[in-house]
Amino acid sequence: MHAVAHLFVLATAAVALAPGALRVCNSATCAKLSPATVENARILAQAAGADVRVETMGCQSKCKAGHASVAGPSGRPYVVEAASPLTLAAVLEIELGVAPPDATVRACERLADAAAARRRGDKA
Repeated sequence: MHAVAHLFVLATAAVALAPGALRVCNSATCAKLSPATVENARILAQAAGADVRVETMGCQSKCKAGHASVAGPSGRPYVVEAASPLTLAAVLEIELGVAPPDATVRACERLADAAAARRRGDKA
């Protein structure tokens, strides 16, 4: 099981989703703060061998709580702080009972770090 420091369950009404669906907010704010979240969710789900559809959803009005909202098949909404691949892996475990390999999680973390550096204008 992946240890997660920042996984928050949102205090909002759950909306039931189709089995095997993971939805990630792709509103303008979430996409700007965490542009790799949707792609990382797809990579991690595929690496876990899960039959999971990663879909985008509109704004969940939780931007101040974290960088991206995610909802699993239970409809339970989460805030993924800094769109951490480690946290996305934990949501996959909680919601679907599948765990992506640690090497894949680390690779996604490196990609997310590189994307954040580009946004800040850091030189390679």
